[in-house]
Amino acid sequence: MIALRSAGRPIYSIDALASARYHTSHAVSAAKSANSGPVLLANIVRTNQAALRPLPPYTGPPDALGALARDLQNAVWLRQQLENRIVDLLMDFYPAAIAAFADPLQGGLVRRDARMLLSVAPNPNRAAALTTSRLRHLLRNAGRQRHVDRDAERLRQVFTATYPQQPTHAETAMGIRLAGQLAQLEAACITVDRLIEQATAQFG
Repeated sequence: MIALRSAGRPIYSIDALASARYHTSHAVSAAKSANSGPVLLANIVRTNQAALRPLPPYTGPPDALGALARDLQNAVWLRQQLENRIVDLLMDFYPAAIAAFADPLQGGLVRRDARMLLSVAPNPNRAAALTTSRLRHLLRNAGRQRHVDRDAERLRQVFTATYPQQPTHAETAMGIRLAGQLAQLEAACITVDRLIEQATAQFG
């Protein structure tokens, strides 16, 4: 179809039922042959061109932009679903992470620093072992430049506070689940970021 459009040839929409009726009325046998399809379509266009509806011209980038917008919308939806699933899991065993990152006004768990810290410390015991210096280092590695010292101190206090705890073996198992879900969220965040970059570069 793209080649025909490029050559300036008109393209017609032929209803399947109309094609079947034409085949039945013009063929000796209604049985299909190996090469009857192209010949049949050509005959329909030749004899009934005035009654056929041409397809609208290809509009190019706007169509592509619409498809890209739908892809981006789907990617954002998937990212949100993954974040919601992680929040539900954290509520079961990791309340410190909820206190640290789950505020949607601050970006929630889709923030790069939140994803990185939870990947390094996927359960409460490992989070409590993070020193202020280590937290500061992780925040900087995640791209944070402002309020690093302040937030490292805050996170240290949050992670070492007292919360209801699951048994150690349960926390470990849930931490493994969390790590898997974080990997999915990371991939979803990367997809959203790339689609936004590509849309901006192509359509500005």
